[in-house]
Amino acid sequence: MNRRTALGLLAAGAVGACRRPSGLRPAIRVVVAPNISATPLYVADELGFFADEGFDVHTQVIGESLQMVPLVAAGRADVAFSSVTPATINIVAKGARVRVVAARDAAVLGCTHEIHGRRSSFPNGFVHIAELRGKRVAVTAATSLTAFVLDLLLESADLHTTDVQRLMMRHEQSTAALLAGQLDAAVDMDRNFSSPDIISGPSVATLLPGFQYSHIQFGERLLDGDLGLGTAFLRAYLRGVREYRGGATPRALGRLAADAAMHPAAVQSACRERLPEDGRVDRTTVQRMIDWSVRNGFVNQTMDAAQIIDTRFLERMATRTS
Repeated sequence: MNRRTALGLLAAGAVGACRRPSGLRPAIRVVVAPNISATPLYVADELGFFADEGFDVHTQVIGESLQMVPLVAAGRADVAFSSVTPATINIVAKGARVRVVAARDAAVLGCTHEIHGRRSSFPNGFVHIAELRGKRVAVTAATSLTAFVLDLLLESADLHTTDVQRLMMRHEQSTAALLAGQLDAAVDMDRNFSSPDIISGPSVATLLPGFQYSHIQFGERLLDGDLGLGTAFLRAYLRGVREYRGGATPRALGRLAADAAMHPAAVQSACRERLPEDGRVDRTTVQRMIDWSVRNGFVNQTMDAAQIIDTRFLERMATRTS
């Protein structure tokens, strides 16, 4: 029986809770948003990759990604599937043991679409960012990745946030508002709209190919404990990435579609090439996020990206497989 067939025979895994603990293995606590880019986590769990490494994974789904890193910093979770935000930078600056250890989502031309518009708002197509001038555009929060992406796109057209009507909405709210015609556009890196009323706009991939939106971040337990446990987590997760990119589809995607308010077919057809197979962290990406946070006054001090990144786990993996 091949792995893809095995996936179809596995019991449905709920997105909010991975494999039940055996009671005999250690457990790693992961906080994650209900996004398509988290799919390899569920592939790895359903195929038993974490169990192969000798531990269980407890997954907590959090709708607001800005809450993830504080949970890890407080020791209430071990791993965050989250972007580098001002919250991350401030927490690290204050001495918390939280570090970026791997990449998990990147801009790929023809694969990623960070901004979507309502067709009626862009009757000639949504080709140029300059067409956003005066339009109603939703981001999740001023300090979020979506706000950073909007600023990046606007800057490419010599525009500023004052040139648009920027609104703060949770993803599910902006999705409903966009479909209802209450918005002209919304920034959301993880939506696959099946409605013909919604079209994709320009992509960050044309400006910064390979720009990494999101990373895996470890807390104190994995950073300061046995390096083998954190390395094993990444090894199992990256096996999940390779399986997912190769076509594996976990049963948990059905629940994911419901939690993310996306059509199941749109989730199934999502582009998979955006997920890096080696997990290598692009320091330029992290530094760009730090500089943006400082420039906008979200953090009080600048820092080098190396202060937020810990390469020991990927290096240990490379050493053991070379």
